[in-house]
Amino acid sequence: MVEGDSQTMTRVETFVKKTVPTKYELLLIAGPPIFLVFVHFTLSPSLQSSLIARYPTPDLLTLFTSAYIHKNNQHLFQNLSMYANTIILIYLFCIQLGRRRWFRRTIPMLLIFLPVVISLGNVYIFNILFEGDRIISYGFSGVVAGYIGFLFIIIIIFYQKRYGPWIAFWLAQLAIIMGTGRLLIRHINAISVKYFTSALVVSILASSVKVSPNIFQLKNSQFSWEQWYVSALFVFLSMGLIVSLFMMLFLPIRDISSTTNVYAHGVGFISGTIISAIVFTKGQ
Repeated sequence: MVEGDSQTMTRVETFVKKTVPTKYELLLIAGPPIFLVFVHFTLSPSLQSSLIARYPTPDLLTLFTSAYIHKNNQHLFQNLSMYANTIILIYLFCIQLGRRRWFRRTIPMLLIFLPVVISLGNVYIFNILFEGDRIISYGFSGVVAGYIGFLFIIIIIFYQKRYGPWIAFWLAQLAIIMGTGRLLIRHINAISVKYFTSALVVSILASSVKVSPNIFQLKNSQFSWEQWYVSALFVFLSMGLIVSLFMMLFLPIRDISSTTNVYAHGVGFISGTIISAIVFTKGQ
């Protein structure tokens, strides 16, 4: 075997060993979808109905259980698909950062606290927007939104570690403005919002032209255009992923948009970023 091939095989073997999850990590990854499938296909419809939160005055138990009930197979599989994409990226980024403990501590916190926080957020928002109308809301998508918030924090920390704080801050504001602006355009659809959001995005992109040769080089390394192209591609692809996931949460496909609770997604996303950031700082 050629020496280069041997080194490649060694790197592959090292990567595989590094990414193999422990039993506890496997439980955190595979446990939620297995539990969701079990609940959906084994519990009787009447029992599932009793576990759904009914606003504005839901039963105490349903504040937690409502997140684990789904309307139909499409509802379940859509949430499982988004969950699978998100949890794999979370796990791989945590490994790359050397933060497996952060992963093991944050995921249980999200599973326990997010359903209750989202339900309480629904109580508050529905009482303001719908003035006491009877509304039901359930499903795992709000929790998945919290996972996406966790992924957002992970990627920002990854940027900070790899490229420095400027790039982390710059890309964080770009992702937030693009995602929020697209949300406002969809739900408010005002010309002024479109112009305002477009101007902000253009100004941020313009600022990158001047500083990009510096901010895309690795910390403590010499600048090279080859490295710049690779780094820029990675940065924009990963930010595009975050914005895409953000849009999937707040701009649902047309046939289910009328029944999608974007408010729960917003509460879940924000809560996920806060919980994961708190766990990260406590582990420092």
